[in-house]
Amino acid sequence: MRRRHATLGWTLAATAAGLAALVAFALLGWPGEPIDCTSLLCYCEAPVAGLWRQPVNTWSNVVPLIAAVAVAHDAGRTTTVPLPRALGLVFALTLVFQGLGSMFFHASLTAWSGAVDAMSMFMVVGMLSAVNLYRLRRLGERALVPFWLTFSVGGAVLGLVAPAVTGNLVMVVAVSMMASEVYLHRRDATLPKKWFRAGMLVFGVGVVVWHFSAIEGMPLCAPESVWQGHALWHITSAAAVAMFWLHARENFEHVAAR
Repeated sequence: MRRRHATLGWTLAATAAGLAALVAFALLGWPGEPIDCTSLLCYCEAPVAGLWRQPVNTWSNVVPLIAAVAVAHDAGRTTTVPLPRALGLVFALTLVFQGLGSMFFHASLTAWSGAVDAMSMFMVVGMLSAVNLYRLRRLGERALVPFWLTFSVGGAVLGLVAPAVTGNLVMVVAVSMMASEVYLHRRDATLPKKWFRAGMLVFGVGVVVWHFSAIEGMPLCAPESVWQGHALWHITSAAAVAMFWLHARENFEHVAAR
């Protein structure tokens, strides 16, 4: 019971603090240098005046926040499986920052918020990589969180100094994570796979939508519409990470039961 309250409590606290900071910066008029949408991707939605430059792309990120609470709740009730300490909390906080980082970027379209968004993306791939390295016994339990945090801070720095290469590097790490998953299942064919396959299917749909809605002229890009393809990417990526949590938990349960 105490574990459940701690995981869910930290997740809710991080979400509330992040949303409060979002509103505070919006009321301050989003200080900072605006990004140049002619040289960097602004993901289709036409900027508008007001607190939120891209309202649809901003508020579609409520879905990762909801997913974070769901993961925290599920992790809190998982008390009989020897999961690595704080793994559920790290998954939940990753989803919180995934949503908030993207919110800051789309709400402000400033250079510094691009670094926050990059950090949130590296948090996701860093966390998934850390979990698989742990399962492969290449990373100890105590090193899980430091590895994740180092990856995240590195992503923020990269987002400041070389934002154009951030997405490509995230994709390289994501492919490496998928390769490690394939290796794990080839090494032990009895490991459960359904949630990983479901997550990859949803993630793949999201990548296709992301590609075809990224810039004007693409078939799913309608700058003035309330239906933004990039917003669907936010939803599918959050759903995929939540499924990867279920996959990790189910695999730990399977190993513990043998």
